[in-house]
Amino acid sequence: MVRAGGRSRLRIPLENGLDSLGLRALPVILAVAFGVPLLVLFSACAASAPPVDEWLERADRALLSRAERPLSVESEVLSAAVTHTPAIEELPLSRRWSTLFDVDEMDRWQAGVYGDSDELDVLEDGVVLPIGVPLTGITYLDEPPSGSYSLEVQATRQYGSDFFLGVTFPVRDGHLTLVLGGWGGTLCGLSCIDGEDASTNATRTYVEFPNGKRQTVLIEVEDHRVRALVNGEGIVDVDLTGKRLGVRPEVTPSLPLGIASFATCTVLHSVRLGVRSETVAE
Repeated sequence: MVRAGGRSRLRIPLENGLDSLGLRALPVILAVAFGVPLLVLFSACAASAPPVDEWLERADRALLSRAERPLSVESEVLSAAVTHTPAIEELPLSRRWSTLFDVDEMDRWQAGVYGDSDELDVLEDGVVLPIGVPLTGITYLDEPPSGSYSLEVQATRQYGSDFFLGVTFPVRDGHLTLVLGGWGGTLCGLSCIDGEDASTNATRTYVEFPNGKRQTVLIEVEDHRVRALVNGEGIVDVDLTGKRLGVRPEVTPSLPLGIASFATCTVLHSVRLGVRSETVAE
């Protein structure tokens, strides 16, 4: 039981026109070294070249354009992944939702499962999962969900160096862990599929999670398919037909349903369960 407790722009000085670039003497040097033909060629090229100010403006625009591009390959990979994953409107939303965890609903969860303290600080809108050694987390004590269901988790990364949220959940007769921000802070995916964790299997993608920003995570579970969205953007959509499912040994204390963080301080706000509504026609 948990107990309360401005971008910079490149400019080249041109005080003396071409002299500051050391180019005024270049025609004489070329003439002496290589003869008149090369001098003529240089003069022709110079005559057709744009003015220096125009050239600098072009270079400046190119630098600014490059500065506005994503700062990492990870961002580009995320953009590609989002393009080919479903929007939240395409997911089955005919669910009856119930609260599994919030600051008023903590009795069904066990803290201290990773050998850390079983007393967690309770805030107005969440519970603090402190930096563990290296893991900390809470595990659900009641009957876990099964079959077709949804999990919605809201959490905020405070600070740290690895995943701020690892959600372990049942799928068919096995389990998976959705890792968010692992392996240094940006890697996301499912561990483990056919023995490969999120860093090596096909679900790997990259997302940046700024400190202090609340994240809403939606996990959609079917017998042969798992989809995950972060703030409405799809990051995982995988067909699990014929796949072996499992979890890394480090997170077994989170079985069968649990929340963990790795070397990172996290505020866990809420966990909700969505099950198929009985009023929806099959």
